[in-house]
Amino acid sequence: MGDWRRRALAIAVGLVLVAFPWIFVMPYPRDVMIRIFLFALLAQAWNLLGGYCGQVSLGSAVFFGIGAYTSSVLSLWWGVSPWLGMLAGMGLAVLVSQAIGYPCFRLRGHYFAIATIGIGEIVQTIAINWDAIGGARGIWLPIKPETLLHFQFHRAKWAYYYVALALLAAVFALTAFIERSRLGYYFRAIREDPDAAESLGVPLTRYKLLAIAASAAFTGWGAPSTPSTSSSSIPSPSSRRRCPS
Repeated sequence: MGDWRRRALAIAVGLVLVAFPWIFVMPYPRDVMIRIFLFALLAQAWNLLGGYCGQVSLGSAVFFGIGAYTSSVLSLWWGVSPWLGMLAGMGLAVLVSQAIGYPCFRLRGHYFAIATIGIGEIVQTIAINWDAIGGARGIWLPIKPETLLHFQFHRAKWAYYYVALALLAAVFALTAFIERSRLGYYFRAIREDPDAAESLGVPLTRYKLLAIAASAAFTGWGAPSTPSTSSSSIPSPSSRRRCPS
């Protein structure tokens, strides 16, 4: 497919996505699309670490939880805007990713994946038993006035839809930029043959840490949109969420 066809297809898809909430005006199809955007964002975030860099991590839920809980706790306890909480969640997720990545990147292949599973289970156990953040009950966010500052829109989901779409578009654009940069070439070199890459002067641990930092930042960035649209932060996917129409 030629470049002009790719551009035409991208423009057509973009126009359809922009027009979607005005074609499907009921809450359910909009909610489905918001969740699709969120999962696509998380998939692209994982793709930076697992796809480009070849480091199969099964603990990305840790960064998602950090992003969601950071934004929710700051909003509930100190009245911080979810937009600022989103940035704080990104920063904390990146810091935790470095603390996790530095020891775990001494492992390779299946051993690295197993280590990330163990860290995910440890963090989930801590969250469930940490009463300060609601424990197994989670956090229920208060209903605030309907404003962009509070990131709450009570009468329709179209505002949440466009925020989720903008976040997804930004993550795809940043990923495309990384792919075409020297960083992206280093990531792929590490994925294909880490020993050969290291012999050519690529510092493996440094660039693996950069990959997990970027993945955690994107994951923590998208996570606060979940409690904002559902009015809750919860430590387990089996818990119930309260969603506005």
